Amino acid sequence: MIQLNIIFVLFLLTLLARYLVFDAFEPAMFAAAFLFPAASIVIFFISKRLADRERAYQPKSKDDWSFYTSKSR
Repeated sequence: MIQLNIIFVLFLLTLLARYLVFDAFEPAMFAAAFLFPAASIVIFFISKRLADRERAYQPKSKDDWSFYTSKSR
């Protein structure tokens, strides 16, 4: 997630440099840059939900130590 945010900042700096040097601004490229933080937020919520499920899991036996391993049976 941190890498996506760093890529977002670098991409915005690249777009700013492109605008300052070449006086070229493309709204589609600017909008596409915001896919990085959006993806970062989606990954955060998915991982938070999976972590909550893992924390709340109560195994039936010591062999089923994770809800990931118990579903494979």
